[in-house]
Amino acid sequence: RRNMILDQESIHENVLEVFKNSITNLIESHYTTNDKLTEEDKEEVIEYVNTNYLKNNKLSLKDIKDKKDSEIRDYIYELIVKDYEDKMLETPVMNEFEKAISLRIIDSNWVEHMNAMEHLKEGIGLRGYGQTNPIQSYTMEGFELFDKMLMNIEETTSQFLLKAEVRQNTERVQTIK
Repeated sequence: RRNMILDQESIHENVLEVFKNSITNLIESHYTTNDKLTEEDKEEVIEYVNTNYLKNNKLSLKDIKDKKDSEIRDYIYELIVKDYEDKMLETPVMNEFEKAISLRIIDSNWVEHMNAMEHLKEGIGLRGYGQTNPIQSYTMEGFELFDKMLMNIEETTSQFLLKAEVRQNTERVQTIK
């Protein structure tokens, strides 16, 4: 992922895909046994989206009350993309900004993941005493940590890009009269 970001001129389409994945993960995290959002789940999703994703436009319960879950995801995605593009399309440094933020988040999450894997490796030897295969446990838990890291990268990238405000540094030149 990191190399893909470095190799591409613009990662805007990838950023939009990250937004969609974050919304999908948010909605799916609220599913109960019947894979449907309850009224309370919808309120929690609205609060999370308004707090962490939206800056200008705000989502309300009446906007999504009678929609199916897939329609809710699409509606929220369109609202987020509109909010983001209204803010970013006029910015001449959009591509560099998206790349810099994405790379910084990937790097910091990768370092955290490597530390977590080191801790897992140190403690995995004790699993043999618990009648479990240490290699199998390490593989399974390592995969779970990696999957969690990928979701965290997408979530953090979405939040940061959507809440950030890009300002150009202006240089003042003093003139003597």
